[in-house]
Amino acid sequence: MKRTALLTLVFCVLLTGFVYAQNVYDFGGATVKIWHSLSYDRLYSDNPEGLAHLDMVENMFNVKLEWGTPGSPIDTRIMDTLVADVIAGDAPDLIRLQTRGLSLAALAGLLRPIDDVVDEDFKNRIPSWRINDFDSISKVGGSYYGFGADPPQGTGIWWNKAIFEREGLPSPYELYLNGEWTWEALKDFAVKATRDTDGDGEIDQWGLTGYDNFEDGMVVWFLASNEVTPFRFDENGRAVFAMDEPEVMAVFEFIYDLVHVSKVMPVTGVDRRGIFTSGNCAMIAHRTWGARHFAEAGMEDDYSWVPFPKGPNAEEHHAVFNHANVWAIPITSKHETEPLVELLYAINKWTEEYMDTDYETAREDWITSFFLMNARDYESVETFYWVIENSEVYSAHDQAYIPGFVDAMKAIIYDGENPATVIGSMKQATQAHLDQLFKQ
Repeated sequence: MKRTALLTLVFCVLLTGFVYAQNVYDFGGATVKIWHSLSYDRLYSDNPEGLAHLDMVENMFNVKLEWGTPGSPIDTRIMDTLVADVIAGDAPDLIRLQTRGLSLAALAGLLRPIDDVVDEDFKNRIPSWRINDFDSISKVGGSYYGFGADPPQGTGIWWNKAIFEREGLPSPYELYLNGEWTWEALKDFAVKATRDTDGDGEIDQWGLTGYDNFEDGMVVWFLASNEVTPFRFDENGRAVFAMDEPEVMAVFEFIYDLVHVSKVMPVTGVDRRGIFTSGNCAMIAHRTWGARHFAEAGMEDDYSWVPFPKGPNAEEHHAVFNHANVWAIPITSKHETEPLVELLYAINKWTEEYMDTDYETAREDWITSFFLMNARDYESVETFYWVIENSEVYSAHDQAYIPGFVDAMKAIIYDGENPATVIGSMKQATQAHLDQLFKQ
C-alpha cells in the first residue's frame, strides 16, 4: 500500500468547504467494497454535498468505492450472508454490523483482528463523545475487531414530574446526587406510584415501564447496574457460566419481583412507551433519545432524566446500551488494516482533520439537535452529558455466548417461572457451549 504524505500540501475542496492536511493512503485505483445496513440511495441519493464529499475522498485516496447492503439485518442474523460471501470470496472490505453480530463473526473466524494497529492513540482518536469505552465495542475473546462506533446511547430512567409531585415522591435526581439512587429506591417509587386511580379494579397508573423488549433490554441494564455478567473468566482464563451466582441471580429475582410480586411493571397488554407519554406511568427505562420520542408523541407532562440506579453489588452508576453499530474488516479483504480505517474515517468525517467544523462545534451541534431541543430541565441535560461521557456497550449476554438467554428471560418475565429453576435448567448446556466457543 503506497502512502502519500500531504504534510505541506493543503487540499482544498471549494465545492464543500472541506480542508484536508493529513497523511493519506493511495489504494492505487483499487475497489473497496463497503457493506452498510442502510442503502446507498438512502444515504446519498438526495445529498449532493455528501456525493461531492465521496467523490473527493475517492480522488484523495485514489480508490473506487463500491456500496452494498447485506441481505439480512446487521445483528446475529447477518451470519449466513457473511459466511456465504467469505467462502465465495465476495465479502466486503468494510462491514457495518451490531456488536452482537461482531461477536459471532469474530469468534467464527470471519473477521480480521486489528490488534496490530490498536494503541492508546488509536483508541483516543475518535472523540470521546462518540465512544469513550473502546474495548466494550471492539474486543471479542481477547482481540480487537470493531471500530468507528455510532455515538453512545446509554440508558437511564426518565420520570414523570407531575406523577411524582402528585404522589408526594422525592426527586430521583436528588437521590442520585446524595448517593441514594438504588434498585430499592426505584422499587419503592414504583410501588407507591402504581395504583387504580378510578376505582374500577384495574391498574391504570403504573410505576415502571421500558421502551425496549424486557428480555433483551431491561434485563441487560439491570445486569450492568449490578456490575455482573452471565459468564466470566476464572483465574485460569476459562469462561464459566455465572448466571446462577448470587449477584447475578439477584437481577433475575428483582425483575421477577417487579413484574409478578410487586406488580409495578406491565409486560403485556399495554403500549409500553404510550403509557409513559400519556401520563399513565411514573418512570420509563429509556436511552438518550427518549426526550425526542416524548416530544414527538406530544407528551404534556414534564419529564426529567436520571442515570440508571445502582444494584446492591455495584459501586457506581453505569450508562449502558445493549449494542453499538460498529465497523469491521472481513478476513478476506486484500487491503491493509490501517488504510481501510483511515478511509472510513474520511468518508464519515469522524476525526477532526476530516470534519467541516471543529471538534467542539461538531459535538455541541450533535448534542443540541439530538437532545437539548427536547430537554425540559437542567438536570436532564446534566444526565445526558454524564451518559455520553460514560456509555459502555454490554454484550456478554449475546446469543454468541449465551444461546438460551432470551428464552430464559421470557420464561421468567412473561411466564412467571421461578428464576432459580429456569437458570438451573440451562447451566449444563450453556457451559458446554462456552467450552466449545472458547475452545477450552
